Amino acid sequence: WGHHDEHISTGYSDLGDPENPQTHVFTFVEELDEEQREDLELNFSNLDVASINAGFYDALDNMNMEDDMHHFTPPVALAWFTKKNPELMSRACYSSVAQCPDWRCFDWYSKGAEQVSDSATCVVLLCGGMNRRVGAGVPTAMIDLGLPSRKCLFEIFCQRIKRLIHMLARKAEVRTEGVRDAGAKCDIPVYVMTNEFNEKQIKEFFDAHGFFGLHEDQVTIFAQPLSPAVDHQGSFLLQEKGKLAMFPTGSGGLFAALAECGILADMKCRNLEWVVVHNCDNLLCKVADPMLIGHCIALSAQVGIKLLERNSPEDPLGVYCQRAGLLKREVRKGHFERDHHLFPSVLEHHEITADAKVRKDKNGYRLYFPVGNAGSYVFSMDFLARCRPKFGKKWHVIPKRQPFISLTTGKLIEPPLDVKNAYRMETFIADGLELELSGCAGLEVHRAEEYAKIAAPIGEQSPAAAVAALAALHQGWIAAAGGHFYDEIVASDSADQRCEVSPLVSYDGEGLGGQFGAGLLKLPLYVPSRKEAEDMAAVEVYFPDSTDATAITFLAIDSGVRDMEERIQNLNFRHGWTAKTMKDKEEEKTVDIKGLGVKLSPTDSNALPPTPEHIREEVKSVRAEIRKRLQQGGFESELVADEPEPAEEEEAADEAKAAALARTVTGKARARPSRFGLVG
Repeated sequence: WGHHDEHISTGYSDLGDPENPQTHVFTFVEELDEEQREDLELNFSNLDVASINAGFYDALDNMNMEDDMHHFTPPVALAWFTKKNPELMSRACYSSVAQCPDWRCFDWYSKGAEQVSDSATCVVLLCGGMNRRVGAGVPTAMIDLGLPSRKCLFEIFCQRIKRLIHMLARKAEVRTEGVRDAGAKCDIPVYVMTNEFNEKQIKEFFDAHGFFGLHEDQVTIFAQPLSPAVDHQGSFLLQEKGKLAMFPTGSGGLFAALAECGILADMKCRNLEWVVVHNCDNLLCKVADPMLIGHCIALSAQVGIKLLERNSPEDPLGVYCQRAGLLKREVRKGHFERDHHLFPSVLEHHEITADAKVRKDKNGYRLYFPVGNAGSYVFSMDFLARCRPKFGKKWHVIPKRQPFISLTTGKLIEPPLDVKNAYRMETFIADGLELELSGCAGLEVHRAEEYAKIAAPIGEQSPAAAVAALAALHQGWIAAAGGHFYDEIVASDSADQRCEVSPLVSYDGEGLGGQFGAGLLKLPLYVPSRKEAEDMAAVEVYFPDSTDATAITFLAIDSGVRDMEERIQNLNFRHGWTAKTMKDKEEEKTVDIKGLGVKLSPTDSNALPPTPEHIREEVKSVRAEIRKRLQQGGFESELVADEPEPAEEEEAADEAKAAALARTVTGKARARPSRFGLVG
């Protein structure tokens, strides 16, 4: 459809030339005001037009791999059953956790944990994608996935980081017999790469939720560059007369963004040595996994990647492989030679030929390309400093439907919904692996333990499938720790069969032993940390009649909706307020109790909200009850240390402080009414 009459008459099709200066974007410059003209000139001047032109034609050639698949071969599997470490061999290699002795995996974990403990590791979360299939335009990492805790991916990732810091701090105390250097502190900085379209939204989200328990200076949010949408001849498209159609440059934009946004400089100031990068769409991702770092250290590798076994020829994972090519080496100043070399590489699923997808290895057991990309990487700081000048020349084109401005009529052309008339140009982070000539260290892990991607509203990569995968994994943790479930029901994504262990309680199934006693556990089950149990039992209620929007806090044990309604009824009876159900939502002066299907409306316009004294007594009594129940269940021993209690003299302060205290109990976050099982 890109070659229909209207398109040809615009002149776009005549511009398909590797030397195209793309100056047609200024066709309507005389119709723009000064601000629009400056914005267009600035955006255009920031583009490397020559590189994009050349990259477009290279990307088109790479779309047809029929004649080039023979250049790609499977990676080399490393053997770890001898005492001597295998060699990386300057190519794509990988180790399989399932095929390695346990002591090897423990050694990798220990090496990586030492780096994390020494505050030499940071995490980069890739959130610059434009996936509109999940979340209706909201970034995938921000949506409610349907977990019992109602947590989003951002919160889960941050809490896993917090738990990892806590674990490593405790191990450091054990190594030094409980004595730690007062100046030593394990710290994992978090960098979140967004795009220009969602950067503000994500910043506000982190700020509104108190950075999910991390320190504000621990989290840095930055935006990746943009690249233009092009037609089938490589010409930049206008979405308005003074505005290019622009999209994020893909995960490969990380390398440019790290330098241009000052992130690399910040990492150097923090004396970081390793950068762990995760796609922010995997619910089971082990954030900052020490084993991945330790595996690279054991092989003296500068780059590493997590891998999964490919389940079938149609598995959507990108294929980890090695590409035969020529390597240009400088033998002496100004003189170069080209040698044959095997580069570590990742072929995206849509780039692989049909024959290559189904091809089996020589034994006929596994696929010829046996492992795929799990979306987690580790890079040394030395590699990042070296690769930036070399990266960005390999582009990929993604077909898409793109409305555009006709150069002839100046009108907006809307292509048919089923026609992809343009390309989005992207770079992929996995292409950076080819820049490390010493080879890449892949680590194949168990899919059921580490991979549940969210990329579609339904199907195998839907939120429901991810919730089911996490429920099965966490139920396995609980069973391994001695927990027994009523009627041996298997956890799933069904609302009454979900199972979740808070990341603050366990990072990878550790610390749960002895927590569940001899009783039977019922699904749905959520195992919170002590702090979460207190916070989740709090619900803020705002009274619309109050001119200053006074907020009171009501606390309930067990957070079940039925229990919550009963407790609200009791509180309302004392203070002249009545609980309403959702069917009354149209009634005037009705307000939501956050997260609950319960409404609150005044029965008497003269009714007064509870005083701070009432709030203080309610808070103190319920906090005491929650702590008692948690201690009876044995949770105290393995949970993250709670923040210190307010001093008694502070609790007896003026009314303003008392009201502030009541709001503090909610943990400065939204209250969650989801049911959770308290042990004991």
